[in-house]
Amino acid sequence: MSRRYKQRKYLTASSIDAIWTGWRAGQTTVAIGGALGQSPGTVQLLLARHGGIAPRPRRRALRALSLAEREEISRGLVGAGVCARDRAPPGPCAFDD
Repeated sequence: MSRRYKQRKYLTASSIDAIWTGWRAGQTTVAIGGALGQSPGTVQLLLARHGGIAPRPRRRALRALSLAEREEISRGLVGAGVCARDRAPPGPCAFDD
């Protein structure tokens, strides 16, 4: 006898935003879940994970390279035929015998 499991539906960024918007507007988890086609338990788990307070939006540190800068470095190394291992500083390696 085999058990059938529900197909897992992941929350998208827009549906997470809709959950927080509905929660701030005073809607219930049942109403929010019904509007999104999710179970109230899914909404409840997201809210409980953050204590009912929406987390601050994530952003990269100013000192970190942007995606375009990382791509430029990557493309430059590949175009020059340089391997990342060749760029590593000399020293002991965990794989050296």
